[in-house]
Amino acid sequence: MAHLGDGGPAGGAGGGEPAALYLRLDGAESHSGAAGRRQRIHLGAHEAFHHSVGAVVTGGMHRPTGPRRPAARPWIGAADGPCGHPGAVLHLSGNFGPGDHVGGCTDFPAGGAAGLLAGIAAAQEGARVTIFEKMRIPGKKMLITGKGRCNITNACELEDFVKNLPGNGRFLNSALHRFTNNDIVELLENNGLQTKVERGGRIFPVSDKAKDVVDTLIAIFCQAGGKIMTDTKVIDILLKDGRAVGVKTISGAYTADAVILAAGGASYPGTGSDGGGAKLAAKAGHRIIPLKPSLVPLESDYPYVDDLQGLSLRNVQGTLFADGKKIASEFGEMLFTHFGVSGPIILSLSNNASQALADGKEVELYIDLKPALSNEKLDARIQRDFVQYSRKQLVNGMKDLLPCLLYTSDAAD
Repeated sequence: MAHLGDGGPAGGAGGGEPAALYLRLDGAESHSGAAGRRQRIHLGAHEAFHHSVGAVVTGGMHRPTGPRRPAARPWIGAADGPCGHPGAVLHLSGNFGPGDHVGGCTDFPAGGAAGLLAGIAAAQEGARVTIFEKMRIPGKKMLITGKGRCNITNACELEDFVKNLPGNGRFLNSALHRFTNNDIVELLENNGLQTKVERGGRIFPVSDKAKDVVDTLIAIFCQAGGKIMTDTKVIDILLKDGRAVGVKTISGAYTADAVILAAGGASYPGTGSDGGGAKLAAKAGHRIIPLKPSLVPLESDYPYVDDLQGLSLRNVQGTLFADGKKIASEFGEMLFTHFGVSGPIILSLSNNASQALADGKEVELYIDLKPALSNEKLDARIQRDFVQYSRKQLVNGMKDLLPCLLYTSDAAD
């Protein structure tokens, strides 16, 4: 249960502080989540991925092979094109016979942010590029980021990016310097999408519409000569003499000079991220490091959590403890859901939580609701409110200090 005015976990900083919320996230049950649901840590580590898979290998010429199949429904009207203007090229999700020219010398399984940007880079360098996207529309995960607004990037220094990447962030140091946060903003703005910087350095489109970001990237890709085949799942990477020479899809086989695998993780099967990319990479000979959840909400089965559903907290400090030892802490925003907790600081803490749970440790979350106030200042604030509301019931005397759900629901018991 949640305790107000109670001490935190044993050994926790600020033990005995009032205005603190203490939440346990223990247990050992793991599950993979139903298709279409975002996967969360549920009293134990989810079998989700914390990183995307990328692989580049070279091979032969690009030409479709295999039996001709009827073209499936296009993602968007061919006359309009995904680029928003006549003449934009978009492949239908069926197979095309050997007499039809399809794409070019580079194949990209997956059409998310990584696939589109890699496709843009290759097409602008002169490669003939085809993106194979198994979903009906590209960029589906981008459409739900930032609550539908698309948190494009952050205005922080590159060193901060590296520091905040889970695992070995230094591995991406070179890539981050070759294409920086400023570069992605410049790419979008040079192609008509204005951006803005919000609190915490977060960068969003001025329109607050994630679809505008997706449409802009597709437009840039198409204008560079790239082609997209939707509803086309890649089921294998074609190998010859230790090299990738194409891909096998549900619509047939396609040969290529190079294959770039940008299939994402397994965090949200409904957007296409179902873990298939790691399996393709493993079949191609790559060693897959054991995968775990990261940037995911946390679940708890304590009954009071449901009573707090919808409660959003700002300027709070969330601290994780594993077997009573502090392992991570974040300051910012969070919210309660019907299953547990989510929000920016929870997502940032989730990698530490999943690792500790995978190690079999009891994980506890301690939320300091007033981290900016010392014990003395907080005590003075409470005394002032009690004097001001001395003629009211106790529960009504806390309305200026805490959200009402925290002292009117079962969570306050």
